[in-house]
Amino acid sequence: MFDSVDLKRNRGFRDNTILHLLYDSGARAHEIAGLCVDDFDPGEMRVGILGKGGRFRIVQIWPRTADLIVRYLKEHREKPMPAFKNRLFVNQRGQGLTRSGVYRICQKYLKRVLPENRLKDLNAAHCFRHSCAIHMLMCGSPISDIKNHLGHEDIGSILKNDPKIAELIDWENNKDEIAKWLDTL
Repeated sequence: MFDSVDLKRNRGFRDNTILHLLYDSGARAHEIAGLCVDDFDPGEMRVGILGKGGRFRIVQIWPRTADLIVRYLKEHREKPMPAFKNRLFVNQRGQGLTRSGVYRICQKYLKRVLPENRLKDLNAAHCFRHSCAIHMLMCGSPISDIKNHLGHEDIGSILKNDPKIAELIDWENNKDEIAKWLDTL
């Protein structure tokens, strides 16, 4: 999906940065939309995210994602209107990007790479959050780290919703089954 983004256009570079940040941070669409320039620390490669219930968390991001944000800010960011000068992501009119805007960006690029039947039950922005959690789980991150990274109060409620997630913990013994299950998402 990342390869389907036109990086030669400012808007494409912004979209690519958003998609990488969604996947890397596991943030919700409204959390990405509400980010300010000051929430990003390029030296420490961290993003401060204000989440549900007013809970604040600091998320470590990958060097590639941090580099994309730096390049976006220096080379590709639309000139923001004065009221939105501190917003990290702005739209083509220089206004702060909204939750709906982030959702539309995700939907646009997912439509390019997934068949229509796979998109009908998919929350375009939220699937990046799920992908982040699964990636962390498969890399051996403790459930408590995943919970904190995603800004969940209680990760147990998520794990109880789908018994297949529990199988991911023992993914090396169930690679074929997990691949089949992931294909159903």
